[in-house]
Amino acid sequence: MFSKHDVPLRMPVDLPTIESIKRFVEMEMGVAIIPRMCARLEIERGTLVEVKVRQMRLPRRLYLVYRHDYPFSHATEARLRLLRRGCDRAS
Repeated sequence: MFSKHDVPLRMPVDLPTIESIKRFVEMEMGVAIIPRMCARLEIERGTLVEVKVRQMRLPRRLYLVYRHDYPFSHATEARLRLLRRGCDRAS
């Protein structure tokens, strides 16, 4: 997305966890793009500020993992049917 808009992306620091990224930003050492759900509490407390970028749509691949030798509950079976229907529509 950055190169598409001719915006250089400089990442001189590579941090190992989202928690360390948030602390780095709180110390005014930079900015970061992270999932909102990971910064919800800090946004509510006012230690981080959310900036919505309407043009930013990052595709995500989500995977469902489960034990093959463990029976599903009725609720899980229903959820899987819903997920499969949603995936069929999305493709």
